Amino acid sequence: MSKGMEAMAPRLRQGANLKRFNYRQATRVIFPLLAPIQALTQTCAMSLTHIPVRRLLLLTALSLAASACAGLAGEPIEPTVEVIPPSDTPKPTETNTPEPTSTATPVPTATPSLTPLPTATPTATFTKTPLPAGWVEVPDVIGMYYRDARNLIIRSGLNFVYRDVLDLDLPTGTVLIQNPFPGSGKPAGGLVFLFRTFQAPPALVNTICYPLRLITTGGRLLYYVDLEQDQMYEIRTDFKYGQTSIFDSQMFLLESFVNSKTDTVDFVAPYTARYVLALGPFSITQRDLDNSNGAVNAGCLYVIPVEA
Repeated sequence: MSKGMEAMAPRLRQGANLKRFNYRQATRVIFPLLAPIQALTQTCAMSLTHIPVRRLLLLTALSLAASACAGLAGEPIEPTVEVIPPSDTPKPTETNTPEPTSTATPVPTATPSLTPLPTATPTATFTKTPLPAGWVEVPDVIGMYYRDARNLIIRSGLNFVYRDVLDLDLPTGTVLIQNPFPGSGKPAGGLVFLFRTFQAPPALVNTICYPLRLITTGGRLLYYVDLEQDQMYEIRTDFKYGQTSIFDSQMFLLESFVNSKTDTVDFVAPYTARYVLALGPFSITQRDLDNSNGAVNAGCLYVIPVEA
């Protein structure tokens, strides 16, 4: 036992005489001391069977260790960083997760549209249906002079009747309307209705006499007047031939009186429009015209507004 103590004495003195120790240095001194103490304790325990002796040796070893640590108590311990050697356990490897990248949404661009060139619109074609036996096609006479239209209709194998209508824009005798329409079928010898234009001088709407003159041996005298709706007019004449008739512009009869029986009529205009006054028919001789230098005086025509 003395030999073991003598072997530890230099190390203990070295530990007690150190002036500056840090934690790492303390471990380097204390750990080597513990091993001999442990070995000495085990040797003594095996060689000595007397319990007080083993307790004495254990206390002596502990006191030596305590004195060695006491020398270190007053010295500051500087913290040190211990480098842990790499172990064989593989560490998880970091994988760089790619950050989501913003995908640029393409901006829609205007696609230039090509304007198609205008194409010619196909015109509808009509196929004429063959007419039944004994039928003829009605010719187109609208806009033609009355005599030319009459001749064309007769050459087509048809007949005609006409009605005069007042139209101050077209020359007198122009065909304005026809019925049936051009191109339609009609039995041979059928009638075509024509509306023939005529012009007339204006009559006076006043208390003044509008003079009547005959320049032909027969016919009717025609005049137009502009009348207002719901207004009453006194229509008066001393014309001794035929009768005085009031028509609308399409020559539909509205009112009339026989000149030899009465010389006046009160007429209320059904609408504001242009009306036709027709006097006759009349008939005179050529001698009467010659004796009057080509114009026979035939009286007056009055269109007088009646005050309410």
